[in-house]
Amino acid sequence: MKLTIVCPSIRGREVELSRTIDAYERRTPVEIEWIIERGHSTCGAAWNAGAPKATGEILHMAADDIEPESDAWFPAALAAIEADNVPLGWVREDTHTFGRDFARVVICRREWWRDVVELQYWSDNHFDDLMRADGHLPTVAEGFDFYHRRSLIGRDDSPERVERDRLAYQTAR
Repeated sequence: MKLTIVCPSIRGREVELSRTIDAYERRTPVEIEWIIERGHSTCGAAWNAGAPKATGEILHMAADDIEPESDAWFPAALAAIEADNVPLGWVREDTHTFGRDFARVVICRREWWRDVVELQYWSDNHFDDLMRADGHLPTVAEGFDFYHRRSLIGRDDSPERVERDRLAYQTAR
């Protein structure tokens, strides 16, 4: 089995990307095909550009500042996927933990992938919507947990940006 990881990255985040790749390489028990997407205006655009290049049976849409917390992440994801579902897990940051309400960390069989709305925020929500519509229900997967370093390099998480993306997501639904 091979896992394809599509990982958007931007100039200035080389350290974050290296740390993310290292964490996945140490904590993933299967071969990884890396597709690093640079030069896209949003995370969703990078995922959509990388997906057609994937050759692995499992497709994971990552980010350059998030990494699995333990070796349990992939077995937990695979168990959910083999049950025809998408895994839900926790995403921790320094100040809080969130998750398990929708598929915040995107992973699925390659053939399930459908392009998401090309936004910085809310593309994962759109993935969740698409999977639910196709009958792949989100399910809690114990161990499918991640740490988000939340790099500020190139990040625009202003209330205006988040709201603009939210409205665009709602329109795309």
